[in-house]
This record gives sequence, structure tokens and C-alpha cells, in this order.
Amino acid sequence: MQNATIQINAMSGMGDIFCDIYIAVIIANAFKKEDCNTDLKFYWGPHPVDNKKIFDDSFFDNFNSVETIDKPITESNYGDQKHIGFSGKAGIHHYDVFTNSTSSVVDKFFARETHVSATKCKAGNIRPKNIIKFSTTILDKVETFIQSMPEDHCFMHIRKRDHTGGLDKFSNIEEKLCEYIDKNFKNKNIHLGSDDLGLVERISNSRDNVYHYDFSSLKTYKCNVQAERFEDVLAEMISVKYCNKIYLHNDYPWVSNFLYYGFTHGNQKPVEKIQF
Repeated sequence: MQNATIQINAMSGMGDIFCDIYIAVIIANAFKKEDCNTDLKFYWGPHPVDNKKIFDDSFFDNFNSVETIDKPITESNYGDQKHIGFSGKAGIHHYDVFTNSTSSVVDKFFARETHVSATKCKAGNIRPKNIIKFSTTILDKVETFIQSMPEDHCFMHIRKRDHTGGLDKFSNIEEKLCEYIDKNFKNKNIHLGSDDLGLVERISNSRDNVYHYDFSSLKTYKCNVQAERFEDVLAEMISVKYCNKIYLHNDYPWVSNFLYYGFTHGNQKPVEKIQF
């Protein structure tokens, strides 16, 4: 019997994790067409999330089984299945594929063809062939946030940690961003997102037209912070689909995969890079 195992090493950012899960769905469906059963294993690190709280039941139909594992598979063989090197050494980064199949799916060219990213989507109107549906837990969080701000709004994504010039290079980014918003967005509504939550809260709390996702529940420490934060970051990522335009500020030529879902769902959105 032909079998395959896909391992998601969920130790990077939300956008990368979602893209890797989407790739897993693509590969699993390709294997399925060739009568190869695919098991999906999530390695979430030391604070695993509940898969059933994240995904709609239809997600699990893509795989023979879905489970969370305590330790990643790091060997080159998993039972009679060989690691076929889609992402280098097993258990290190993104996702791994193990299989005893000799089908065309094993070809590394297939891996390049199935690779998805926000950068690819920005280059063209690319829509996913397979739709990943999320649980009502996640969608309720999205709905609550979307209802809290005007329907007509843009999304502004500020990435600070990616700057290559060190801390000094973006030490005054908050001042510059405030000037940029006040000059260009007086009559426009903004959903502001960033890897610096403090910056987002300060700017949003001082401006009526700037909105941000509320992570305040995490500050009470009355919840499983790791799992709850994952759910909230995922909900914010999904909410980007509702904006009418995306503004970016980062320090590299590619686009953060946090924007992949927003690019590929909802209306097609223009993208503009913010220049200070």
C-alpha cells in the first residue's frame, strides 16, 4: 500500500504556517489521486493548539488522519517511508514529506509547483484551488473584529523585526508612521497590524480612524496564552480579506506570508509599499 506522511513544523510565523498547511492539502490531494493515503502530523512545539478549535471538520477530509505530535520526526526514514527533501533536513523548518510512493508527486519539481506565497499572489491574481475552512471559534473572532470597524477600510502592515539595519534604523518609525497617517489618511479608515503590538495600540488609541485587533484578553493570563494567541493572530490574518487595499512597510523585497490569505480571498486588492 502506498502511504505518505506530511509533517508541519509549526515554529515560524502565522503566515508561513498557513501556507505550509495549504501546501500540505495540495500534496495530499495529489497523492489521493494516485491511491496514496496521507497522514498529517502537526508539531506545534511545547504549547500545542487544538486542531479541532482551528479547522472546520471538512479540513480533516483531506487526510487519512490528522494528529498532534510531541516531538518532530527528525530521521530520514519514517517506518518504510523516506523523507523526500521538500524542505531540507526533517523536523527543522516549514514542512516535511515522507512516503513509500514512487509516483510523480515525489518529484521535487512538484514541490516548486505547489509552493505558495504572498509574493506570488502579489505578482498576479492567484486564487487557491483548494479552500481551507476554519472553525466557528475562529470565524466568530473574525466577525467580532470586523463588526468593530467600518466596512470601508485598508490594511496597513508594519514589520519592524525584519529591518536589516538594526534597531537604530527604525527607532523613529513610530513618529514617521504617525506623520504618514495624519498626512495621507485623514478621511480613511485603517486596520493597523504589526509585529509590534505596543506601536499598534499607541497609534490606534490616539486616532479615531485607526483600528487594531484586540489582544487584551491575553494580558490577563487566565487562558492558555499560546493557544489563544494563535487563534487571535489567525483571526486577524483572515480579517485582512475584508480590506480594500494593503499598505506594506518592511525591509525586504518579498511580501510577508501573513498577507497570503488576504490576497487570495475576498476582492482583489491593490498593494502599495509605504516609503518614509
